[in-house]
Amino acid sequence: MVSCPSCRENFQLPAGGVKNLKSNFLAKKLIERRAVQRQLRTKDAKVPCTSCPEEVSPGIAVARCVECNDFLCTKCVDAHKSVKISRQHELLTLDQLRSSKLGFRNLPEQEICPKHKGEVLRFYCETCEEPMCRDCTVLDHPKPEHKQTDLSSAAKERNEKLKKLAQNCEPVARTLDSAIDTNKKIKNDLDAAYNEALTLIRQFTNTAVDEVIQAGHEQEEELLQLKLSRDKEIESNRDHHELMRTRIRTALDMAHQVTEKGSDHDVATMYSSLRDSMQELSNAKPKTVSKSLGKVTFVPCENLLTELITHKLGELKTHARFELLSQVITDPGLMPRCVVFNEDNYLVVTDRLPSFESVINTLTLEGYDNMKIDLKDAGEPDERTSEAWGVVVGNSGQYFVTDLNPYIKVFNSQGDFCMKVIPQNEWPESPRSTMASLTTAFSALAGFIYKQKPKLYGIAVDDQGLIYVGSDRCDINILKQDGSFISRFRTQICPYYIAVAHSGQIVLSDHQNQAVHVHDATGKYLNVFSIPDGLNLNPTRYRPTGLCCTADNEVYVANNSNIFGGIYRYSVTGECLGVQTQELREPRGIALNKEENILAVADGTRVKIFRT
Repeated sequence: MVSCPSCRENFQLPAGGVKNLKSNFLAKKLIERRAVQRQLRTKDAKVPCTSCPEEVSPGIAVARCVECNDFLCTKCVDAHKSVKISRQHELLTLDQLRSSKLGFRNLPEQEICPKHKGEVLRFYCETCEEPMCRDCTVLDHPKPEHKQTDLSSAAKERNEKLKKLAQNCEPVARTLDSAIDTNKKIKNDLDAAYNEALTLIRQFTNTAVDEVIQAGHEQEEELLQLKLSRDKEIESNRDHHELMRTRIRTALDMAHQVTEKGSDHDVATMYSSLRDSMQELSNAKPKTVSKSLGKVTFVPCENLLTELITHKLGELKTHARFELLSQVITDPGLMPRCVVFNEDNYLVVTDRLPSFESVINTLTLEGYDNMKIDLKDAGEPDERTSEAWGVVVGNSGQYFVTDLNPYIKVFNSQGDFCMKVIPQNEWPESPRSTMASLTTAFSALAGFIYKQKPKLYGIAVDDQGLIYVGSDRCDINILKQDGSFISRFRTQICPYYIAVAHSGQIVLSDHQNQAVHVHDATGKYLNVFSIPDGLNLNPTRYRPTGLCCTADNEVYVANNSNIFGGIYRYSVTGECLGVQTQELREPRGIALNKEENILAVADGTRVKIFRT
């Protein structure tokens, strides 16, 4: 295999190697023209005759034959004009070739056959798709094995085909131009973001260093003040002890003088004062000086060095976090369950009253009512109590709603009930996993009470407009928007919430089993999402609920845990990529708008709106 230097496409060399590759006559012609142009740059340039016999030295060319593509000396010009076959050929002088009016590039030329010397390529073999001369039509491309035509007709036909092909390629080329411009913009954005982040890291580092130095100075001052305070205490004790020692020494000296050298009168006179003084001093005790006053040391903060040495200064963010923009209360007492965006960027919310009556509200991002649909006004009169669960928006703006009944309720964009869609008339029983069986034990009992009819929970729509709906029988049913059934597959968990990635994976969440599972488009189980690392989240606090997918096939998962509620971001393979927001307590349904810069979350009694 050889790589083409022009288009970089790999191709197989023909038998015989490089020499048997087809000639690129255009490139060859351009090379030859370039060589001749270099020869004709100056008026005094001497161009050799290319028509002189090989056994003699070529003369200096004075003209060029347009049809033979040969430079001719004076003798060859005369010979060219005298031979019948070339008598009518057009000859141009070198001065004419140099002139701007008859520039060399614009001259019509006939190509000479590389196999048969002197023969012009006037014909075309459609079988081999290559030009040929008169000799080639007989020797190399004979009829009837080869289909022949004249070169001019073949060129005209192929010229039109090439124009049509070029027209088809133009949109692709423009798309690629746009993609390259986008890549350049992303590259420029990355360079700018890199420089900005680098500047922030250095600023933070300098600030951190300054703060550490400042903290060091403050601790040095604290140490100095401690030393001064203890110095004062030690010096006070020393002064007291020195005073007491001076008094005792004075009393002892006086007593010694009186007893050794004093007269009886002196002893009798001084006795009472010396007695009182020495009795007082003999009972005096020196102040206790704590040895700890002379000890002080510095013990570094155990975690500080760890943070500075083994941890990063901060975190590099590759995805914008969402910040709370506003909170929308649909109606007092309502409990929003699911939320989606319609084509007009309105919020579509399934709401449940404490009495289990349900409505669908469509709202602006500011919380203004646009439309309300009461679910009790739709469906069979004897159906079980309606509890709005999931909703998706169809291609024509219609709303597909699940409310724990065995069918989907469909409303048009004006809120009028249109029809009900039953995923399957028959719901055959099949063995379920232990986990699913335990999870749906109550549902199975309820199914028996309601003639074993299933409850429909999670619902989603993919890029092709197919509807995916899950039931308490631990299965996913796939339908068209006209209600026609396509297929179904079993799941290991109850699909309370569903999302479909742009790459086709089907993501399911089950807060009761604390699991998020991923299936491929055929229903094959692929993987399970893990609890986000670094959150120290007790597994019992991981209760995944609402799901939505981005254009980059990332999955947002709501965690309804009362304390650690938040939105976590995963790859579709299950790798946790980070936390989008933790300003939540009981998030349920979540949705992204088309631009993916607004995230709506049904949380508690309100819908919270986040923006990047």
